Amino acid sequence: MTSDRHFVIVGGGLAAAKLAEALRDNDFDGSVTVIGAEEQLPYDRPPLSKEHLLGKKSLEDFTVNPGQW
Repeated sequence: MTSDRHFVIVGGGLAAAKLAEALRDNDFDGSVTVIGAEEQLPYDRPPLSKEHLLGKKSLEDFTVNPGQW
């Protein structure tokens, strides 16, 4: 059963994604909304400069969770 609690995370970076994961891992069953200025889903930034900009991997390879998650 989903509760009526709502958790809002401001900022759409890796920390936001990990917080959302931690909420679910700790049985938070309410709504989770992540608000960020970027159009992309949260992604792991360190590999971005090492692999994405060198053309070795796409941005999707660094995305933490899919949008439906």
